[in-house]
Amino acid sequence: MMVYMGWGIKQDEIDWLNRVISEHPDRIVILNFHEYLLVSGNRSPIGDLIFHQVVKRHPNIVAVFSGHYHGASRKVDELDDDHDGKVDRKVYQILADYQSGPEGGQGFMRVITADQEKKSASFYDILTLLESRAFL
Repeated sequence: MMVYMGWGIKQDEIDWLNRVISEHPDRIVILNFHEYLLVSGNRSPIGDLIFHQVVKRHPNIVAVFSGHYHGASRKVDELDDDHDGKVDRKVYQILADYQSGPEGGQGFMRVITADQEKKSASFYDILTLLESRAFL
């Protein structure tokens, strides 16, 4: 299940998001936000709020994608959902916002492909103006 929430998230939106995810515990969840991760690889203040109030609470959340901050970065958190001292899941948090690059980002686009059998995903960027790829 993929859920996108735009700009200006407040407690009502967080409560709604928690409710929707709780209604689908059997689904793998990927979240998308306008703002979440900084170019430094740290979370923004709203990103920290979402991480602590939503991401950590639901073991079926595997990734969080965002934009807003111009550039690209990633952060991987290992979470111990059952508090037994072992990592139960990794949450991949990824920022991709190329619009401030030369010529408006030169057509950079991030492509994500999923392999349901392997339960994995791969990412690469396409630079459409040069018709080339950069793998992440």
